[in-house]
Amino acid sequence: MLGSTLMPTIDTTRAMQIGLAAGALASIPVLYAVARLLAARRPRLRTQLWCGILLVALDIVWHAVATLTGALSSGDLPWPPVILAAVGIGVVTFALLRTAPSLRWLLSSALVLTALIPLWGLLVMGGFIAPFAAVGLAIWCLHSRKSTRPTSGQFAQIS
Repeated sequence: MLGSTLMPTIDTTRAMQIGLAAGALASIPVLYAVARLLAARRPRLRTQLWCGILLVALDIVWHAVATLTGALSSGDLPWPPVILAAVGIGVVTFALLRTAPSLRWLLSSALVLTALIPLWGLLVMGGFIAPFAAVGLAIWCLHSRKSTRPTSGQFAQIS
């Protein structure tokens, strides 16, 4: 309603589509920051992590374009982008788990299958979730930086 009030030439449905697409695209920098943090913590698995995050980012772009073009109605389940995001999350999970390879495959595959339906809602709500994810990421970064710096007591223990 606000979009059509500010821009009378745009109807409310179109304003909502533009807002959802813009919000979803705004979550890509948060994904980039998460990928940088995870890659720094697990340098050996950098390629796997980036591939998983790239799949999720491609899914977000795909969903935003489909929303802007009107290719998706609100009740349709967009299987191709949702499967793409689920596989991306599975790849990231596989890279992060520190268990036996067979258990990693099992757990990441199970996550891919169980994430299919909830991911659809998360894609639609991406624009609303991205600011909260960014705040959580900022808190996590500040906390992890604080905990990795040596304190004066730790210097005394080293020398």
